[in-house]
Amino acid sequence: MSSASVLAQVKEKLPIVFNSLITWGSGDSGQLGHGALKDSLVPKGVEGFDQESLVSVSSGTSHTAALTGSGLLYSWGYGGSGQLGISAKQQSSSSYSEPHLISAMKDVLVKQICCGYAHTAALSKDGEVYTWGDGYWGQLGH
Repeated sequence: MSSASVLAQVKEKLPIVFNSLITWGSGDSGQLGHGALKDSLVPKGVEGFDQESLVSVSSGTSHTAALTGSGLLYSWGYGGSGQLGISAKQQSSSSYSEPHLISAMKDVLVKQICCGYAHTAALSKDGEVYTWGDGYWGQLGH
C-alpha cells in the first residue's frame, strides 16, 4: 500500500465524529502515527487523541492530517516538501511518526482537510482555502 489505510469507529451519526483512529499499511515515513518509521500489517490505534474528537482524517502518499472537533489540525509522516505545515525552524526531522499540532493554523476555524501526494489543503468555515507543501505543478494555487 502506498498510503495509510484509515479506519475510524464512529461515535455519532451527524456530524461524523471519531473517538479513535486506527491505521495500518505502509508506515516507512511515519504516516501511520504509531511512533515508528515502519509498516504495520495489523491495525493499531494512533495515540494522542484520547481527549479530542476527530471530525476529519486524510492521508497522502506519505503523510496524514487530522482535524479535531475543537478545530485543531495535526499532521504526521514525511514532511520534506512542507506538507506537514511545520515551519523549518520547528522541524527537527523530515519525518514525524506521531501527530504534531500545525500551530500556524490554530487561529483558523477549519471545517475540512485534504492531503495530496506531497501537499495539504484546508478549507476554513469562512470559505478560505489554505494550502502548503509541494506546489511544483501548481497544485497549491499560489
